[in-house]
Amino acid sequence: MDNYVSLHNHTTYSLMDSLIRPLTLFERAKELGQPAIAVTDHSTLAGAWDSLKASQKTGVKLIMGCEFNFVDNLENGGKIRHIILLAKNYEGYKNLLLASKLANDNYVIGFNKVVPRIDWKILEDCSEGLICTTACSGGILGQLINTRRKDEAKKQAIRLKRIFGDSLAFEIQPHAMKRNASPYNDYDDQMMVNKTLIDFADELDVKVIATTDAHYVTKNDWEMHDTLLAIGSGAPIRTRARLRYVVNDFYMKSRDQVAEFFSRHYSRAEEFCDNTMFFADLCEDSKWIDPKESNPSGKELPVFPVNAQSDYHIFRQWFNKALENKSSINSSMPEDVLYLRYWCEKEFDNKVPEGKEDQYRARLDEELDVIEYHGFSSYMLIVGDYIQFCNKNDIPVGPGRGSVGGSLIAYLLDIHKADPIKYDLIFARFHNKFKTSFPDIDSDFAPSGRARVQQYITDKYGAAYVAHVSNVNTMTPKVYARDIARAYQFGGDRKTAVEVGTNIADSIPSEIKSVHKALEKAPLFAEYANNSKYAQLKTFADLGGIEKVWSTHAGGIVIGKRPLVEFVPVRRDKEGNVAIEYEKNRAEDNGLVKFDTLGLETLDIIDDTYKLIEMSGKVPPSKDLDYDLYDEKTYKLISDGDTLCVFQLGTSAGTIDLCRRVQPKCIEDISIINSLARPSARDIRSDFITTKDGKKDVELLHPALERAFGPTLGFGLYEECLMYLAQDIAGWSLHEADNLRKLTKEKGKNPKKVAKWKSDFVEGSIKMGIGNEMGTKIWEEVVDKFQGYGFNHSHAILYSFISYHTAYLKANFPLEFLVANLMSEVNSNAKVASDNIGRIKAEIRRMGVKISPPNINVSEKAYKISDNNTLITGLNQLKYIGKDAIPEILEHRPFNSLEDMLSKVDGRKLRVTSVQAMAASGCLDHFDMTRKQMFLYASDYKKKLQVWNKKRPGESFPYSWPDDIGEWTMSERYAMEMYYIGEGLICGMREAYPGFFDNWAVKFSDLAEMFPDPKKLGKKYFIPSSDGIVEGVIKTYFEFKVKKESSKIFGQTMAKVDIADPYGGTTSMTIFPSSLELFNERLRILAGKKTQLEPGVAVHCSSSINWYEGEVSLIFEDLMRAVPVPPLPADLKPRKVSMRISTPKKAREKIDKIDPSKFLEQVEDELIEEGHSEL
Repeated sequence: MDNYVSLHNHTTYSLMDSLIRPLTLFERAKELGQPAIAVTDHSTLAGAWDSLKASQKTGVKLIMGCEFNFVDNLENGGKIRHIILLAKNYEGYKNLLLASKLANDNYVIGFNKVVPRIDWKILEDCSEGLICTTACSGGILGQLINTRRKDEAKKQAIRLKRIFGDSLAFEIQPHAMKRNASPYNDYDDQMMVNKTLIDFADELDVKVIATTDAHYVTKNDWEMHDTLLAIGSGAPIRTRARLRYVVNDFYMKSRDQVAEFFSRHYSRAEEFCDNTMFFADLCEDSKWIDPKESNPSGKELPVFPVNAQSDYHIFRQWFNKALENKSSINSSMPEDVLYLRYWCEKEFDNKVPEGKEDQYRARLDEELDVIEYHGFSSYMLIVGDYIQFCNKNDIPVGPGRGSVGGSLIAYLLDIHKADPIKYDLIFARFHNKFKTSFPDIDSDFAPSGRARVQQYITDKYGAAYVAHVSNVNTMTPKVYARDIARAYQFGGDRKTAVEVGTNIADSIPSEIKSVHKALEKAPLFAEYANNSKYAQLKTFADLGGIEKVWSTHAGGIVIGKRPLVEFVPVRRDKEGNVAIEYEKNRAEDNGLVKFDTLGLETLDIIDDTYKLIEMSGKVPPSKDLDYDLYDEKTYKLISDGDTLCVFQLGTSAGTIDLCRRVQPKCIEDISIINSLARPSARDIRSDFITTKDGKKDVELLHPALERAFGPTLGFGLYEECLMYLAQDIAGWSLHEADNLRKLTKEKGKNPKKVAKWKSDFVEGSIKMGIGNEMGTKIWEEVVDKFQGYGFNHSHAILYSFISYHTAYLKANFPLEFLVANLMSEVNSNAKVASDNIGRIKAEIRRMGVKISPPNINVSEKAYKISDNNTLITGLNQLKYIGKDAIPEILEHRPFNSLEDMLSKVDGRKLRVTSVQAMAASGCLDHFDMTRKQMFLYASDYKKKLQVWNKKRPGESFPYSWPDDIGEWTMSERYAMEMYYIGEGLICGMREAYPGFFDNWAVKFSDLAEMFPDPKKLGKKYFIPSSDGIVEGVIKTYFEFKVKKESSKIFGQTMAKVDIADPYGGTTSMTIFPSSLELFNERLRILAGKKTQLEPGVAVHCSSSINWYEGEVSLIFEDLMRAVPVPPLPADLKPRKVSMRISTPKKAREKIDKIDPSKFLEQVEDELIEEGHSEL
């Protein structure tokens, strides 16, 4: 033999440990003249599909394997070692998949990651068809050898030989790495491991193989690989306390390089290389990784279990009757096909408008023909079934989303709520005979009920057949910038490196998706990279895009027709969820269909609104709203731009402005707003509205374009416009026309295809009587220029239903709706949640509703409407209230005193910090004690009371509170409320900032009236800055760098602040770069050197007026006065209740036997009882 195969190599699916992409691995193996290559990633088979494709592309045989984590016994745990298993044949691959699944079932958490493990039993059970190698110096034998346990190593070698026989190889590696133990690796001495394994091999008659354990391609990649390891370890490059490969030898090597290393030490170097060919020859071509090898249909979609349906007997009756009537149904049809037809027929009369049966019947027949042609009846039934489950079990479901809105079948199955014929939605956009990929139905569920939906699916089809889809998160340019900054500690230390990394990341526009593109297209980033201090940004740019971490698609589910572990790799995440090790595209390549069970918080908000309406004693509207109903209050609310919290219509000033300008009167109008609101449609908004208002004529190149572009006033607002164009101009069917829609999205990537389709289009237009010249003109001026603003009409309609529903609730039940949104934001971890809370509260107050502090005996978990004029703050709004404390409080109240509360509530659930939070926020005000008193003495009082009640249950607690120690000032109480509940409720701004506010300052709510929009007046004017025009408290603050390259202030830092006035009004203020430095300088002079721009600072400044997209705001000019955030009380140190018990001491009982485990507790109890100590 004169060739070589490395049987131990890692790809980028060994996350943050290898630089080698699967295709690169095979291409390099081919360059080296190696006929095969093994892929043995750490504890994963995620690279199987990519490796198979790379093998087929290069002609280099794939040997699929995995480097497993091994312990002797899973029940007892123990030190993890490595072992490699390689698939010889299909049976071996199935065992490899099974072993991987079992390893994940027995995972532990290490370094905050899932660590799958196998043991001897799994090895024995899954050994058929597998080759076993002993891996690296941290391997199953190597680690024992390194720790001087050679006898144990030999025993385990014998056991391996007994399991695998001639399919066992002892692995040696061509390097001399020697490294000390660290948290990331054990002690390694590869040379000692090599020698010992060769000795074992001679004694036990086991072949020795030489492997490269490749983690990077060439020797030149070592520094980049070390950088990757540093980033993966979360440690700086210079530290030794991280994973490091201290020798530059873990690259792909030729036979000559491997043999040359071993020939220095052994005379059998060529034999070690030849042995790799022996094992490679045992392995078949890995084509069975492709499920089509075992399932030629290529479809892994399960057949819907019709016979398990509760109405199965009714279905059979329908079927028999249909046979008797000699309809289009016949007995040879699969049962899932028949059941889909039955379900459609069952709902047909309920949902089809009277008098239009023939039109709907023709559409239904067309759709059934396509669905049955592709064999997707079960797919439709599966989705319809779990939607039906939700409807029967009060789990809120959205009205639908995406292109499925064009399907009448889906409408009849209640998968979505839009009648596709009424709204002119196209089925071919969802699916057609020319479309080879699977249909895609996304469904929205209330997050509170989504887990129940997924559990239903798992229970129905079996846990072995259901799993989540994985996502693999890559190193994006922004992440790369932060990681490199931390790894190389830009700025000199970790804290500074984080700041520098953030600044560098902020210089990269979000639309740039690769580091190399950022170097080319982001001038600020390129400037950083060209600075010698940050040279690594350019040096290691190839790290961009590398796979970094697995995540689980929360909503993406696959269901297999056979157990998933039989044909795809399966893993578990840290929460124990089962997921396949492929993302969506690879899942579909393997014949699986992804079912999207997405969470939409708005559905929970709608549901909570209905509950609040009922709790308020009002009659709620139907949950199945008539979306075609013209509710005057609803459309007025939208047209007035009063859309805060309205789904998709209140997300930005631009969208709100569109609501005012479009003045919607129906669902289609709302759909237009939602479509125009997308950033890609920004450039056509003004022209569209001008045309809509009749100030500009609708321009169509040809009357035949009326159906395609007439409803959207000549603009290609929807993708479906292009499909109708192809049908009406070129005579194509809508099924063919869908391909034209896809072609425009390719953006010129395939000029040959474009030329061919243009020719076919023009030829079709001639046949349609349009003519060659006009057909060509329509292609060049409409099709070629069809912009990215085209939106999915079905999706726009379906999501407009939610917009209407939320607008209806806000218009007719405003308080309940806003409170439901407030409750949602309080529970949200989103960055904008605090800002949204402030805006919602401001709107609630504008309704004349008072928001009161929490009350221990009245407040619920969340906000509570006590009447139409008062909203009581919920206990979950308090900082430091644990999730266990609130149910405990609600169960045991009412309380008549602090002692009563502390005696009734479990002290393990209600901690001192919780009691202090309640005292500081006013939650305990009715206990007739000052907030200061309760806050300072709560800790000591609680401890003494707990001990007393434990030792003398039923006896009156003799301690009393110390004399009144006064109360904090109003400003201090305001500050404490701000800290514990996020806002001051005890007083207004004037009391919290005494002497600061003037009575003559302008109200923010009057700005729009005082300074009307210049555009509406038909003239331009400038509002000069006036001293004192702005007084208020900063609520939110956001500082950022300008990224628009065409801007005059590109690369400079500016700020946006939200500011509230004493009258309850809010507005936003822009601080441009030229003014930001002035603002900060003046702030330090006026409010103190340590004061910085932050929420809570009160300002009095001059400003100018700015109108943008229908919203008035301010532009900062100069700062006149300022005061810092009201400070917390200076002394918050807990105080002791130091009085002794006034009654005579109880004689101590002699303790004959002291329990050591309770001794300290007994001593502490007695000291506390006597007032000498605190726990």
